[in-house]
Amino acid sequence: NVSYRNWTGIWLRNDTNSTVSNNVANSNVTGIDINGSNGETVANNTTRLNTTGIYLYSASNNAVTGNICDANAQKGIFLDNGSNNNTLTNNAAGSNGWDGLRVAISHNNVFRHNAFDSNSIYGISMISGATNNQVIQNQIRRNAQYQINIEDANNPISDTFLKNNIQTSTANPDSGVYNNSVHSATRFTFTRNYWNITDSAAIKKMIYQISNGD
Repeated sequence: NVSYRNWTGIWLRNDTNSTVSNNVANSNVTGIDINGSNGETVANNTTRLNTTGIYLYSASNNAVTGNICDANAQKGIFLDNGSNNNTLTNNAAGSNGWDGLRVAISHNNVFRHNAFDSNSIYGISMISGATNNQVIQNQIRRNAQYQINIEDANNPISDTFLKNNIQTSTANPDSGVYNNSVHSATRFTFTRNYWNITDSAAIKKMIYQISNGD
């Protein structure tokens, strides 16, 4: 199926246990919108040239796998407003105008084996108290500003980044991780990631913590 030049290419609202697969949703405001829906499978779709490729809003316990979300004006994939306990695997979100993946006010999600490459701002952006998310074994490479952005100065954050392949852009070689959370309860776990270099001093320069600048 092909959806082209609509407000929303494909929209599921207050739905349960449906499958959206093998569709092309290009040149819409939102390519695929999963709104208030649970237990959905979103698989093997292509979303290009939208404002946002795939948007989950108050949508939980969904599986998003094998989708291509590239060349969208803002976000490749966006989880928003209580989109919790979702699993995203084997998606490619690259060359988007803002972020490959943005997560806002959403918790307990798992992101594994995805590629977030060559986006114009961030590869992954966790904002507005997005917490208890796991980011494991993803490719996060050559995004223009930072590869990973943690943006919430007022709420505690407890996200885990494990075994990811992180490569900064040539134009901004220190653009690894930006963390502006200074909340005393923040537990930011960041271990066993691959940086494409072994120089520990250079790796340290790629991780910026706003509270003390290192």
